[in-house]
Amino acid sequence: MMGKSHAEQALCVAVTAGAALVAFQVPLAGQIGVIGLAGVLMVSGGTYPDIDAEGSHATKSFGWLSHLLHSITHLITQALYSASLGRRDRPKKGSHRLLTHTALGNLLAGAVLTGICYAHPIAAAVAVGFLIAMAVAVWRKRWKWQAWIGGALMAYAAYDPRWIWIWGVAFAIGNAVHCFGDSCTKSGTPWFWPILRDGKRWGASHALPDWALIKTGTANEQILRWLTYLLTLGAIAGIVFISSII
Repeated sequence: MMGKSHAEQALCVAVTAGAALVAFQVPLAGQIGVIGLAGVLMVSGGTYPDIDAEGSHATKSFGWLSHLLHSITHLITQALYSASLGRRDRPKKGSHRLLTHTALGNLLAGAVLTGICYAHPIAAAVAVGFLIAMAVAVWRKRWKWQAWIGGALMAYAAYDPRWIWIWGVAFAIGNAVHCFGDSCTKSGTPWFWPILRDGKRWGASHALPDWALIKTGTANEQILRWLTYLLTLGAIAGIVFISSII
């Protein structure tokens, strides 16, 4: 799927989660900043896994800096891919839809962000600001530096060691939303790596039956985007209804 589609799907999940927090009156006193940034990081996570692709929005978002992150991801991915090939897996030159598109890769992304955030408040501010700016660049690339600075300042102001683990969790969820979207395409994602299935550790998994799988960039992708919007509205309506009767 395209970068904007991923970002919009993650935004829909973030909005739904926010609606649930409000509808069920989850105590937010003193945590509004942390939770607000968590929602934005969920959207960022929706774009991040494509850092493994040379021409993606994520890789091109910050010039040499994001390309360096892509190169590091590529080297790690290729090493793991070569070391864990199943007997029916085939060698692959690129790294797209490999490590960052697996369940373990999603958890790793969240764990790394959490570790950075607990290392130091300034490290947390820089990392969170950067990830937020990567997401903003999907829609308005010329605003990326303002987004980085603004995101960093907000993260520093909201920093609370008791709750910043939420940022890592939200980022990992955003990554998972991205992978779910890609698993709706014909190429699928190796979601279950490194579990061996039918002689493959990197075999593609799909979230839809074969007849419903879409091709990236086609009209079917736009249909899936609109279905996501409708499902989000339905989920919010359901949350409001359930909260009103309990």
